[in-house]
Amino acid sequence: MELTVDSGTRIHFLIGDPIAQVIGPTLISQKMSDAGFNGVMLPLHVSKADLPVVLQGFNGIQNLDSVLITVPHKIACVSHCSSLSSRAEKLGVVNIMRKKSDGTWHGDNFDGPGFVKGLENHGHVVSGKKVYMAGAGGAGSSIAVSLLDSGVQSVTIHDKNDTTLATLCESLDRFYPGRVKPSSPQMVVDFDIVVNATSIGLREGDPLPIDLDGVRPGTLVADVMTKPAVTPFMKDALRRGCVVTSGTDMLDGQIDLLFRFVSGEDIP
Repeated sequence: MELTVDSGTRIHFLIGDPIAQVIGPTLISQKMSDAGFNGVMLPLHVSKADLPVVLQGFNGIQNLDSVLITVPHKIACVSHCSSLSSRAEKLGVVNIMRKKSDGTWHGDNFDGPGFVKGLENHGHVVSGKKVYMAGAGGAGSSIAVSLLDSGVQSVTIHDKNDTTLATLCESLDRFYPGRVKPSSPQMVVDFDIVVNATSIGLREGDPLPIDLDGVRPGTLVADVMTKPAVTPFMKDALRRGCVVTSGTDMLDGQIDLLFRFVSGEDIP
């Protein structure tokens, strides 16, 4: 169905910094159009410094229904929500907010469920696997929880911020005792799945997020970046005989969940 915008169109925003990599607005707008839903999602480039005034402004936009959130705002937006799903409350991270009838906001997080669903859509099984992940921020924490809920044997996590890493691992250990391990950068030879859940790769000239020296051929290597379609990290993995998935696969895995959420449904 052709996308139309008129006075009855419901508005949905994506906020982030940078936003050059985002493809969610296009996919979700098309999903709305295909479903006969008069809505559109638009990307907004919002810096950390400007986030508070932007969030305050959202409260006064009467035809605004939801806000999709990407780096670096996933933790900061939690405090703007008057209610959270149990998943978002456990994580302390949101990647989407929906405006409620009283004008306040309800937050949830579908990064992790989308990541696992994206792997499953490509025939990958995560149960029983050992995972190494770089990134203990908004996306990484959600991905770790969903992988653990899906039965992985363990998740070993590295982050350049020691405090962020320790906080996440201590929090997850309460729910998944003995299955979450903090790590310094290390050889990934002993892992079945290797995940880049950092924003490294967004900017030209970024180093590779994980050193794949010693990785076993056939190892599943996943990158949360959506652009380019094959990131330098994925190219390095392919050269080493690994199997790769991208941030687009993760987004594809959560599009239906995001659409249902912005349409007013609570997702267990």
